[in-house]
Amino acid sequence: MVFSRKKVNNAFLISLSGSTKVFNNLVACFFVMIFGIYLSSMVIYPFLVGDWVYVQSVWDRWQGLNVGVLAFSSSYIIYLSTKYREEKQRKREFEATKAYLSEALSELLDYYEKCAELYLSAWGERDFESEISTPQKYQPIFKDCIRYATPEVGDYIYSLLGKLQVHSSRLEDIKKTMRRGGVQSEAMLFSNFLGTAEVYALTNKLFDFARNENDKVSTKISLREFNSAYYFLGIRPKDIGGSLYGDLWEYTKKIHKL
Repeated sequence: MVFSRKKVNNAFLISLSGSTKVFNNLVACFFVMIFGIYLSSMVIYPFLVGDWVYVQSVWDRWQGLNVGVLAFSSSYIIYLSTKYREEKQRKREFEATKAYLSEALSELLDYYEKCAELYLSAWGERDFESEISTPQKYQPIFKDCIRYATPEVGDYIYSLLGKLQVHSSRLEDIKKTMRRGGVQSEAMLFSNFLGTAEVYALTNKLFDFARNENDKVSTKISLREFNSAYYFLGIRPKDIGGSLYGDLWEYTKKIHKL
């Protein structure tokens, strides 16, 4: 329930951020339209139909409106200036966080590779001697990225965090089963192999973004990216076959409809 609540809150914040941009654009359009009507009525039209005395009489007659428009214009200019400074600060904070993103991503990839070794040991019913420590560097960096990034990037990283939570939970289940000398089910191991390849591919995609080589990210994983993830994880999906799903490669294509 805690994870679900966080997910709902994040989705709400991202939706709110998008709604705020739409609202700001509408306010800007409304302001330009109103100011255009005011400028035409108070400056252009009086000069076209009368002399300077007539223009001054119009301004004097609508003095209260003029004061209100000037006050509103000043407030709106201050608002735009404040938003501009906040956006510049957000970008500076985000760029500072991105400087450490590649290091955190490398730590995660090493973690996935060790997890894959464990799953391969469980599949072959072999002992696994190495200790897998939970990575720590990525957590504060991902947190700051979500805070300062654009909604698209924040949503991508948050989605990856959710998958990492599921991955860590399944990893602990397998470790407990192996310590008791139990055998993990084929369905669970296939799911773990695929889940590890998925988070590997999603994490790997962020490297181009961290290096400023690409400012777009997508949660869609291609068959080529899955193949690359399996390769670097040391998993041969066509050599891992079972009675329920065929081999792991066919299982991957079926689950992701590739």
